[in-house]
Amino acid sequence: MIKSLLLITLVLQMCSTQILEVCNSCMFISQCKAATDLYYKRDYKSQKLLQEAYCGCQQYNGRVYLKVCCSDILPLEKRKENLLPNVCGSISGNRIIGGKKANLGEFPWMAVIRYKDSNRMCAGSVINSKYILTAAHCVFKFPIDYVIVGEYNLYEDPDCEYLPGNIVNCRPNIEMKVAKVIIHEQYESQSKPSKNDIALLRLDGVIDFQKSGVEPICLPVSSELRNKKLALKTGIVTGWGYTEDNEPSEVLLKVKVPVNRKCYAVNSLCAGKKNKDSCIGDSGGPLMMTDFYNNVSSYIQYGIVSYGPKKCGSSKGAVYVDVKQYVKWILDNLRE
Repeated sequence: MIKSLLLITLVLQMCSTQILEVCNSCMFISQCKAATDLYYKRDYKSQKLLQEAYCGCQQYNGRVYLKVCCSDILPLEKRKENLLPNVCGSISGNRIIGGKKANLGEFPWMAVIRYKDSNRMCAGSVINSKYILTAAHCVFKFPIDYVIVGEYNLYEDPDCEYLPGNIVNCRPNIEMKVAKVIIHEQYESQSKPSKNDIALLRLDGVIDFQKSGVEPICLPVSSELRNKKLALKTGIVTGWGYTEDNEPSEVLLKVKVPVNRKCYAVNSLCAGKKNKDSCIGDSGGPLMMTDFYNNVSSYIQYGIVSYGPKKCGSSKGAVYVDVKQYVKWILDNLRE
C-alpha cells in the first residue's frame, strides 16, 4: 500500500510541475525499458532519475500517464560507466614484454602512494582523472601524504630517456593530495589473506592526461570482460619491488605471472610460479592482461596485488583482488 501511494505521489508531483525536459525522445514510461526498470524499483534514486527526465504527462481513459525523455535515462550502472574513460590501457608497439625493467611511459597509469612514514610505499593505478585504485590494506591504517602519478624512477624528476638522434624524452612526476579514501565497507584486515582488500583514492584535483603523459588503465566493465575465464592465462604485474624487508627498486619493474587454476581466497585470483610473483611489484599495484576494450586492444586491470607468501618467489604465488568481482562496487563509489 505504501509503495502504491509513493507512485501516486510521484505522478501527481511530476504532472503538476511546470519544468519540462525538452527532447526528441519524449514517450510514455511503458515505452522506454530503462524508465520502466526505474519505475518499478520504487526507491528514491530511481524516482529522482525519472523526475529529471520528465517531459510531460497525458490523460487516457481517466488515468494519467507520465512521459520521459528516454534518451536521457540510462541504467544506473551504465550512467556510472560514463565516469570511466573511453580510451585507456594503450599498448605501445615497441614495448618489450618479458624483461624485468619496464620502459619509460610503458605503464602510464602507475601511481605511487607516499605516507607520512617515509619508509612505507604502496602502488595504485589511475582509472580516471580523479581516482586511483589500490588495495585497502595500503590505506587502512597509514596516513597518506600524497600520491605521485607519472612516476618511473623513484629518484629522478623528471624521468628522461635518450632516443636515437640525441632526442631526450622526459616525463614529469606529478604530486597530488588525496581528498578522500574509500575503503570497501566489508574489508577484513585480520583475515589472511584479507577479504575485500580494495580501495579508491579520490584525488584533490584532476589529472590532465593531455599534458602529463599519464593515462588511465581499463577496467573489465563489460559483461564479456567480467565473465572472462582467466585460469592458466598470463598476466603482467608492475611495481617498484618494495617489501617490508627490502629497499624498493629505483625504476618501475614488470614480471609475467600465470594465473592458477584455483585460488584459496574468496573473490581473488592466485597467480605466480617459482621466482615469478608479485614480490617484484608493490601492494596495491595492478595485475593486467591485454584484451579488447571498445574494440581496441588495450591493457585491462584484472587484479590488485593483495597478499603474498612470506618467502618471495615460492611456487605458491600470490593473491590478487579479482577486480571483475568488484566492478559494481567501484562504479557505485565514483563521483563526478
